[in-house]
Amino acid sequence: MSEDKKPIYRDDSREHFDVDFSGSRGSINSTQRDYGRDEDNSETNEDEIIHLSLDKEESSERAERLTGLKAYIRSTFQWFPHTASATEKAICTTMQVLIVGILVCCYCFDMGAFNNRSLVKEEMDETVTAAKNIIWSVRFLELNFLGVLYFRKRHLEEMLSKVILTERYWKKTQKTIRKAILAVIVCEVIFPVFLKAVQMNLSTQKVASFNMVQMSLAISLSLFARLAALPMFVGFIYEVYIIFSHIRFFKKEILKWPEDTFEEARNRFIDITVMIRRAERYFQPFLITHLLLLLVLLIPSVFSCVERFQTEMYYRQKYSDPLMLTAAAQIPSNTGLIDTNVSSFYNNNNELGPNNANPNNTHLQSMKAYKLQFEHIEQRTDVKEVIRIGSSALGVLLEMLVLYTLPLVFLAKLHKIMTSLPEVVRDLKFSEQREAGYLFQNNEILDKMLAVLSTGRGIQIMGMNLTGVKTALVTLLLPFLTAAIHLLLLHVDLN
Repeated sequence: MSEDKKPIYRDDSREHFDVDFSGSRGSINSTQRDYGRDEDNSETNEDEIIHLSLDKEESSERAERLTGLKAYIRSTFQWFPHTASATEKAICTTMQVLIVGILVCCYCFDMGAFNNRSLVKEEMDETVTAAKNIIWSVRFLELNFLGVLYFRKRHLEEMLSKVILTERYWKKTQKTIRKAILAVIVCEVIFPVFLKAVQMNLSTQKVASFNMVQMSLAISLSLFARLAALPMFVGFIYEVYIIFSHIRFFKKEILKWPEDTFEEARNRFIDITVMIRRAERYFQPFLITHLLLLLVLLIPSVFSCVERFQTEMYYRQKYSDPLMLTAAAQIPSNTGLIDTNVSSFYNNNNELGPNNANPNNTHLQSMKAYKLQFEHIEQRTDVKEVIRIGSSALGVLLEMLVLYTLPLVFLAKLHKIMTSLPEVVRDLKFSEQREAGYLFQNNEILDKMLAVLSTGRGIQIMGMNLTGVKTALVTLLLPFLTAAIHLLLLHVDLN
């Protein structure tokens, strides 16, 4: 058999094996399980099919690939193995309720409900800012609750059991997932908490800095709330990108699919579409909530930033210019209307007053000085307040970009690769397919597969694909963005 005509999973340097595509995952015989291992080398070949699982009773090789995810969702009590004992399940459920209660207390603490001092409480005087903060502070409680619901349905384990990937594709997937999660940690945990500490440590003309106890308590609660809320977001990143890599692997496979196996190729694609529809159903509450919060919060956040800059960044300072005057009636009468001895009105320091060098001078001894205050007010910019407002706005912007925009980016990648499958098959050449012994050797098979692949789509939100969602966002947000830009340029004189 020539090199081009070899089966999909075959290495001429090792014992050959075949893969049966009749199942959703493909049955792999014992020869395949030994594939990729030399007699003197135990390393797994990168082209071998791997299996992913969260359950502890699975092989250690499967468990090692998801150790980080499993440790995080277990430490936050969002997930437990399906083989867990009744005691473990009861403990996990109790901790979930306890964490929800702590998150409610964190929300009340931010609002100042415990008669405590907080950054949010100090911004309650601004109408738009207060409304934005009340809604924005609910996000941790909302994410934690959605995460509990999601992991209890065990959709992640179901998806992992049906994914077909090689070690090579898993390494690429793992690298991308780690970069995404690192961005989430930096933009959702480290940087916002750091900016919060900066705001609390600044003393402005209107407010004093927080003391160490207040800062420690506020930062500790903020860290806890963020870490307890992110398992849902991390689970979304893992699932969507693993499905994306699963499709990308199929996209490569379909180019060299063995001939006379059209039904197996069609079944593989159907498995992918079913996987996407199930992910869409389980992630729908998460995606709808995020879309609504993005619509509700984006414009108030812009107006809130403008409002705070207009009302808080300036302060007024009074200045007084003292002037010493003497009543004209008290000028000595024997000197006439004007005392021509001007030097007698100045002292040794060339200042208005008695001349100490001439103690016998009686011209000014009987004069009474009157001090008049000329007051005026200047409006100055409080640099520390500008830093404080800018830090708050930057933190909210970064969180919105990651929390609400990153899911749309992953959905866009998923939708793009699904809609690119028909184009990949359409560009195949019949002569090359016949010569290599692959599937697409005539128009009949090509048209049948194109009809199947053209039904593919990504995850939809409220029945809309990503293009429809973006169109709706732009249509709804443009009038508000125009008004916000108008407010920002309100004091600019173009002339």
